[in-house]
Amino acid sequence: MADGLASIGKEELQKIIQKDGRAELVCHFCNEKYEFTKTQLEEILKNIESFL
Repeated sequence: MADGLASIGKEELQKIIQKDGRAELVCHFCNEKYEFTKTQLEEILKNIESFL
């Protein structure tokens, strides 16, 4: 799911961090909920090139 967040791009990820400070994604296949903290989002942003 971190790949999915990275795929939205740096600008959108920065907006999520600034606005909400967290993210929640739900897998449409298994219906599993994934929650990301501000720290986790910042780590994804920092390493975004390695996800893509």
